[in-house]
Amino acid sequence: MLRKIAIGLLACMALGVCHAAAAEDGWISLFNGKDLDGWKASEREGTFTVKDGELVVNGNRSHLFYVGPVNHGVFKNFEFTADVKTTKGSNSGIYFHTVYQQDGWPAKGFECQVNTTHSDRKKTGGLYNVQDVMDNAPSKDDQWFNYSIKVEGNHVIVKIDGKTTADWTEPEGWTPPRDAPGRKIGSGTFAIQGHDPKSLVYFKNIKVRPLDPIKVVVVTGGHDFEHDPFLALFEGYGDIRPVEFVLKDHSELFEDISGWDYDVMVLYNMTQNISEKRKENFKTLLSKGIGLVALHHNEGAFNTWDDYRKIIGARYPLKPQDIDGVHFETGIYEHDVDMNI
Repeated sequence: MLRKIAIGLLACMALGVCHAAAAEDGWISLFNGKDLDGWKASEREGTFTVKDGELVVNGNRSHLFYVGPVNHGVFKNFEFTADVKTTKGSNSGIYFHTVYQQDGWPAKGFECQVNTTHSDRKKTGGLYNVQDVMDNAPSKDDQWFNYSIKVEGNHVIVKIDGKTTADWTEPEGWTPPRDAPGRKIGSGTFAIQGHDPKSLVYFKNIKVRPLDPIKVVVVTGGHDFEHDPFLALFEGYGDIRPVEFVLKDHSELFEDISGWDYDVMVLYNMTQNISEKRKENFKTLLSKGIGLVALHHNEGAFNTWDDYRKIIGARYPLKPQDIDGVHFETGIYEHDVDMNI
């Protein structure tokens, strides 16, 4: 059970979200069905509204970009799904690996076409201008259909109602279409397209399942522990990539964070010394959304840094001390169940 709890905490921290929307199978809702929280419209906000739990797209050209907390709004490898309903003559699209821009058609990333009966010959299920579905749409107007996009490495699969409509691998040395130089596999967010005032398209059940492994740094040092059994807690999960960092100078991991490449830090150290520079770097990581899980002995770490107790929510006092008007007696460890932490 402890192992499941620890891994669940890591997943929530790395995704930047920990609530009921994150299901056990990894799917996370991006749209709450109530408002546009977590989304940002370009050009004309009025093109996008919410009614009866559905995202209604109707109005002048605009794009609705996901800017919410899940994965910090950056997705590389993922599965995406949404239920979509077109109306006669309507056009829309779903972008991935894109980035917010205020005006025009998104220059970065790929568009997955949404078009059942619009005059454009490129129809629903195609990877626009890369691997198109021509003339015969796999969708029908006024009927809900499921739109699925999976990106893993350089491989993109698009499915409509479970049937593959585009299966494309970006080749080495890929040259994008001349009019769309930003169509390259990379990373980025999602966007919903508002195409024109005559188009009316509905979306609901917009979800994502990130496929990137969570990069975890397990920080140890300052006390003895059963090393191998503890590290085994993080094994056997394909979506977690743990690395142990043993502190030898109390806090050197936070001396230079310019090349920081971890999603979550699991702190199991009980080291003490931390300079002002390292404190600020530590806080900077948290402000950038890096997840933090503090375990057991870490309650006794950095005992002279008053803010650390507030950050992790507890302190195991190594000597009597007063913090913010609260008195802490020295912990005696065994059976010490009635004490301030």
